[in-house]
Amino acid sequence: MTTLTLSNFWSLLFFSMLLLMGIDSIFGMYDFLIAYGWDFIPGLRNKMRKEVFVLILVIGFFLNGLLFITNNGWWWFNLFNSYACGDCLMMVLVFETCIIAVYLGFDKFDALLYARTGELTPRYLKFCILYISIPMMTGLLAYAMYAEYSYTMEPRWSHTIGRVLLFMPLVIIILGFIFPRKTPTLERLVEKQ
Repeated sequence: MTTLTLSNFWSLLFFSMLLLMGIDSIFGMYDFLIAYGWDFIPGLRNKMRKEVFVLILVIGFFLNGLLFITNNGWWWFNLFNSYACGDCLMMVLVFETCIIAVYLGFDKFDALLYARTGELTPRYLKFCILYISIPMMTGLLAYAMYAEYSYTMEPRWSHTIGRVLLFMPLVIIILGFIFPRKTPTLERLVEKQ
């Protein structure tokens, strides 16, 4: 950017864009958490007002953020970055793809897609998802977990905290299968569309 004319102006625009994108992401995350907690946990509506629920969320995330501004904040950031970001997202992606492709099945998915858009999933895409994407993503996840966590020099207790962060989405997914929520059937979803 320094070779452009008005380089200070362009750098100001660039960092303003980064700031606004960060603020927008935070608003989106909070809006999702508030809507999920308020709509899908019916006991909350009976126990507290929505403003109190939002206040509890904001205070909880504020206290969580204080961890990152302590003297060891950079270490905590690296711990969260190493264990709670990439591999967790890959794990959730593998499970989401498996649930849609195998558990839900492409026939039901096609029924929902056709009811919504009038189009069907192409056959080559079904083949790629079932026989190429799922095994490849699973292999990449297994290799990444082995490579990243087998040769580290961090203390043993930090590995324990990191593995709790890593396997938290897996525990939530397993609990979701053990204790399924009462949701409408596929036919009801298609009718509502």
